[in-house]
Amino acid sequence: MGYRLGKNADEITIADIIRAVEGPLAAVRGVRPEDAEYPGAARELPRVWVAVRKNLRDVVEHVTIADVARERLPGSITQQASDPEAWVTRSAPSLRVDADVTRVPPPGLAERLASVGTAPNKGPM
Repeated sequence: MGYRLGKNADEITIADIIRAVEGPLAAVRGVRPEDAEYPGAARELPRVWVAVRKNLRDVVEHVTIADVARERLPGSITQQASDPEAWVTRSAPSLRVDADVTRVPPPGLAERLASVGTAPNKGPM
């Protein structure tokens, strides 16, 4: 026993499958990139997440099940995947804070913590 496709394999993209199984292609902290909000200097981050989603779409919306089954990906995808740098997995950098650096809490943090019964640490972090 198997499954039958509801459309031709040429009409079903990898993006369609991801959306059907996982939901939206790109979510940040559980919300769509355009709905993510960040305070202060980080307020431009939603534009970064939207750009990431656009680039992901540029790949997965242009590859169909038929392409994969035929082992013939679109030329643009083959070209991107032929870049050796595309195959390099990067791990998170080790972030270090020097002992003489004092972190200043963001404005309003003390009030938000007080509202839940917690006080910020006043010493260096």
